[in-house]
Amino acid sequence: MNRLSAILRLALCALMLAIFWSCERPELWVSSDQFKQVELAPDWSQASGEPGGMTAFFFRSDGNYYRHTTADVRLTTLGLPRGDYQGVVFSYSPEEYGHMVFTGLEKAHTAAIRLRPLEVQPPSDGELYKPDAVVCYQPESIDIDTLGSMTIVTGTDGDYIPYDDRDSYNDHLVIQRFTCTPKSPLTELRILIYVTGINNLYDIKGTVEGLADGYRLIDAVPTSETCVLQTGRWEIRTLNDNAGYIMTTLPIFGTPDSHLMRLNLQFLLRDEETTLRYSFDLGSYVTVIESNHELRVTLGTDFPDHPDLPYVEPKGSAGFGVNVVPWGEGSDADIDM
Repeated sequence: MNRLSAILRLALCALMLAIFWSCERPELWVSSDQFKQVELAPDWSQASGEPGGMTAFFFRSDGNYYRHTTADVRLTTLGLPRGDYQGVVFSYSPEEYGHMVFTGLEKAHTAAIRLRPLEVQPPSDGELYKPDAVVCYQPESIDIDTLGSMTIVTGTDGDYIPYDDRDSYNDHLVIQRFTCTPKSPLTELRILIYVTGINNLYDIKGTVEGLADGYRLIDAVPTSETCVLQTGRWEIRTLNDNAGYIMTTLPIFGTPDSHLMRLNLQFLLRDEETTLRYSFDLGSYVTVIESNHELRVTLGTDFPDHPDLPYVEPKGSAGFGVNVVPWGEGSDADIDM
């Protein structure tokens, strides 16, 4: 009986082996990675300089987004799932900017840079600040470019590769390379104003209204919302007849609507007590110099309402306040900006 059982077991094993070897055995395939290799190669030749790092955001059409921050600013490799994307590249990372905040980075149509309001908003001061004005920090230097519409595709074998070829996985990938040319979205606003009685000047404060409070990353345009920016230091150039020019520059986003721009000035005279305020609508006095990414505002000798500073006795030794830097002396002639 035991011998018969052993014979039956051997026969059953032989039958099972025969059945197994007679079955069709398709080739074994393995799934490739979900993420596809992409190369990003920015050209920084038109930037303010090659940065020490960069960040790329990729917004997929299904609503997902991916961020890549790296110190490899010339060529970097990253992985992205296949799909249709819009992308943007900018210098450094959002966390490295102190006066600008990056908002809406979850969606392409909301991704933007916004200027930070001053931590302590200055009180309304006559013509310089309106009660509801939002005074912001000036924008920092940044270089940006969009990647347009992109499609990330799979490898030559789709989503799967033969198991026997698994060691040569990279050979089955299509490595896509995307390029961009980041450059500054900022425009330099240069203001030049003719002033009579300029020897009576001690200090200047100023603001400019109607400037964009940010920049939309994918659309590559300034935001429609506006803010107020403080002017920095003013350079002064005295002429021979107690007249001269004051000049300042400040960075702004894009080219604003000049009819919304308003310049507010407060002059402190050399007695350090007398203050005079002037306010100018700049609409018809703005010149766009596109080749230099520059806006020029010139209120020259022919400007009928130029500031006229009356004589006052100086307080203490002659000199200027912290916001005024001597620019030299010259003859009574218009200055070429």
